This record gives sequence, C-alpha cells and structure tokens, in this order.
Amino acid sequence: MNRNSLLPIDSFIDELFGKSISDFIGSDLTFNQPSVNIIEADDLFKIQLAAPGLEKTDFQISIDKGAIHISSAKKEDEKTESGKYTRREFSYKSFKRRFKLPENIDEDTVQARYENGVLEIDLSKKQKVDSVKTIEIG
Repeated sequence: MNRNSLLPIDSFIDELFGKSISDFIGSDLTFNQPSVNIIEADDLFKIQLAAPGLEKTDFQISIDKGAIHISSAKKEDEKTESGKYTRREFSYKSFKRRFKLPENIDEDTVQARYENGVLEIDLSKKQKVDSVKTIEIG
C-alpha cells in the first residue's frame, strides 16, 4: 500500500479533531449561559440576567436549601412549506443557573420582573434586630 494514498485520510482526521463541537452543530445549538450581574445594596441583592428573546413565562425561579435556581427552556418550531417539500427546523434553548444565598435573605419578599431582555430579581435582606434582651439571674 502506498503511503501517499493515506494522506487524504490523515488530513481529514487532522481537520476533524482540530475543530470544536460547535463547529459541527452550529452556534444556535451550543449551550451558552446568560451573563449575570449581582449587585449588593444596603437593603437588598439584585440579580440581573441577560436573556433576550425570551418571555417571562419561559422562566422558572425557585428557592431551595439556601440557593436560588433560575432556569429557562424554550422550544421553537419553524415549518416552511414550498411546492413539493416541507422543511421543519427545531430549536431548543435552555439554561440553568444556581446561586447560593447568604443567610440574611428574606425569602418571602423575593420579586422578579423581565423587561427588555433582562430578568431582574430583587432579594431583600432581613432587617437587623438591634434589640437588647436583659437576662435576670435567678
């Protein structure tokens, strides 16, 4: 067998393994985490999550075991019929983010809103109780 006959296979293998998975499946199907800003003020923490193209009904937010869980799943189905053929494309976009919460968060007052492609979550801090309790010695 001539070594030169293997060269096209060698170059194909080099080309195949020199690429990332996103080169094969396209950028629409790669799993990107949305960018997040976390801002601390005196009375609250604010989470800002950039997620354009979604609707507020696409998000699920929950608090469990001292962490806030933010997720989204959106399925899009595009169907084009032209003459004798039908083209159908499916697109799935999803993400999950989890953030550990400090102990001073008041879980009962958490508020969220989605506006202009940004999900914003306000996590109020519990009010400090500066009361002094006197203990009588018996």
